[in-house]
Amino acid sequence: VDFSLLLRVKKAAIVRTLRNLGEQVAYSEANQDTYTIDLEMMELVCIELGIEPSVAKVRESSLLRSEQRAMRQNTTAELDEDAKSEEDEKYAMLPPRSPVVSIMGHVDHGKTTLMDALRRRAVAG
Repeated sequence: VDFSLLLRVKKAAIVRTLRNLGEQVAYSEANQDTYTIDLEMMELVCIELGIEPSVAKVRESSLLRSEQRAMRQNTTAELDEDAKSEEDEKYAMLPPRSPVVSIMGHVDHGKTTLMDALRRRAVAG
């Protein structure tokens, strides 16, 4: 998950904050998908940027399993009432997610401009 998207700040601000905290990180290095920051450093970055950090107590793997079960629920045979209510409870525990949007087209036909406009307007709310 992209830390800058979670905080809704630019990557450059995060890199600048990391540098102020003594981390040796280059802008090009931070733009790679493989660059990771440990939880403690994330909390420090949040504090430096004036954002109150919060750590979810739910394990990531259990969230993933709950999401997979919820998706299978739509395609598998009917579940009995007890199992169905249990699945609904687990699905309700999942955090809300932004929709995934894919726009295909030729180069220089305005896809990026369209996506930027959608991001600024927060259409999905």
